[in-house]
Amino acid sequence: MANPRKALIETDFLFGLSSSNNLYQHVIKWLKEHKAKKFKLILSGISPVEVVATLLSRGFKLEVITQVLNAMNLKLHEYGVKEYSTPTIPILQLATTLRVNHHELTFFDSIHLATAINQELPLITSDQTLLKIANNKGIKAINLKLI
Repeated sequence: MANPRKALIETDFLFGLSSSNNLYQHVIKWLKEHKAKKFKLILSGISPVEVVATLLSRGFKLEVITQVLNAMNLKLHEYGVKEYSTPTIPILQLATTLRVNHHELTFFDSIHLATAINQELPLITSDQTLLKIANNKGIKAINLKLI
């Protein structure tokens, strides 16, 4: 069998692991593609940090955040997603430059996009801002909902 195509997933994918999330059905389809070795999904390494920051900012207790992270980890492992990208200084430099040129990018989204550029990976996201900027820059981005 040929090597599967690789793609970077980001934080909306993690939140989509919850069956109550509107992205859940799409996320599960992508996970099945990964498990069938049609795609190799690589998680943006900054995504778990973004999950924690988001939940803390919304007032979630640390015990609940721990449970959420555990559930996410279990679901990813169930489908064999174990590879994470590593945020490096060159990636953070590129992310900063992206934010200078695209003020609408959030801190975390700029890192996801910079990682995709640096690692030469398509980015799977439902974030319309990320999709628009990636496509305008000639970077392959795949709408998470279109599988």
